[in-house]
Amino acid sequence: MYNLHPGYLPWGRGYYPVFWALWEQTPAGATLHEIVPALDKGPIVMQIRVRQYPYDTGGSLHERVRRAEREIFRQVWPKILGGDRPPTRPAPPEKGSYHSKADFVALREHADVGALSGGQLLRLVRALTFPGLPGLQVDLGGRLFHLSLEELQEGRTAADPGRLQA
Repeated sequence: MYNLHPGYLPWGRGYYPVFWALWEQTPAGATLHEIVPALDKGPIVMQIRVRQYPYDTGGSLHERVRRAEREIFRQVWPKILGGDRPPTRPAPPEKGSYHSKADFVALREHADVGALSGGQLLRLVRALTFPGLPGLQVDLGGRLFHLSLEELQEGRTAADPGRLQA
């Protein structure tokens, strides 16, 4: 049995690997691996690393990771259907990362935003920005707000005329 995982193993084992790649600044990508009892630690059939950009959100990076998953599937599935067992290599010996759903929820809903630098806060909001999801939850004076990013116009750059200056 195989698992097509939206993380560049050994990083991103567990829950929401794309979020953690952005937040922790670790590699992102897709991995096809054999299933073994240890979570996301089986021998690797194929991996594609996906580049991260400074303007990426969780949603934009996730879309590129999904494309990498489709490419892996396109290349390997016909071999499996043909009865060939794809060659594997051992999972990398690096420790990598693992996060549970509870880790994700705790950060999304209970992050101490006052203790984060401006860069860290922006990176957290970027990582939590997915289409249809609420983003970072913050408590401002007992009232809850969600923070997320929305690109103004696709392809528009910071040097464009009419940009508001901070």
